[in-house]
Amino acid sequence: MVDRPVLFVLHGGPGADHSFPETADGAADRFGSAGLPGSPGAGRSERGDASEWTLANPAADVDALRQYLGLERIVLFGTSYGGFVSQQFALDFPDSLSGLILCSTAPSYRNLADTQRLV
Repeated sequence: MVDRPVLFVLHGGPGADHSFPETADGAADRFGSAGLPGSPGAGRSERGDASEWTLANPAADVDALRQYLGLERIVLFGTSYGGFVSQQFALDFPDSLSGLILCSTAPSYRNLADTQRLV
């Protein structure tokens, strides 16, 4: 049994990987453990079919990993594109989420151009 929350760190991209592992530095002090799941089609994995590149699919993959590990709830740290996936996870699986940390992301990728213009 895990005494402290488990943190999953979702990388930016799409297409990126966890080349910046310092994102999770210090997490062990506050969390039971930290996982760095990669998104299919990112990093060194095959790109696959572009029709599968949605936010719902990687969010469902994160939930499948959560279930596989026997975790009731997780904390997500999403940076850039990982922030979009984290927000989708929060919408699709709210009962599986105990915390959400967003970094260098926006409320919606659909409005990203407007967000960048305003900033």
